[in-house]
Amino acid sequence: MSGVPSAPAPAPAPASGAVIDNCDIVEFYERMDLSYGSKVIGSYGGVEDAGGVLVPTEVEIGNYEVTVRRIDQNFYQIAGTSIVIETSYCMEYAAYGSDAIMMVESNYGYTKGTIIFD
Repeated sequence: MSGVPSAPAPAPAPASGAVIDNCDIVEFYERMDLSYGSKVIGSYGGVEDAGGVLVPTEVEIGNYEVTVRRIDQNFYQIAGTSIVIETSYCMEYAAYGSDAIMMVESNYGYTKGTIIFD
């Protein structure tokens, strides 16, 4: 896995009165960009143009200060890395990048951790 710091950063306490939006993390992916003209076969057999694929990966357990950008509903990419986080029912827009604390608790099971947006 590339791009996520190997040593956890301490998670600062939120400012008094701050509105916090936190979401469950259900999966971590490594984003792999594909060459122009690449195609993918979908789950139901359809062929589509593809700019990239997401491959499941593991992230070291710990807390990280990150900046994320929303790439689709419930999918956020960590800035400066190829790591994409899949969340569950997360409404954070994060179009141009939002600072957050990513708490990785496990690489197994339905919930792998939490992301807390400022």
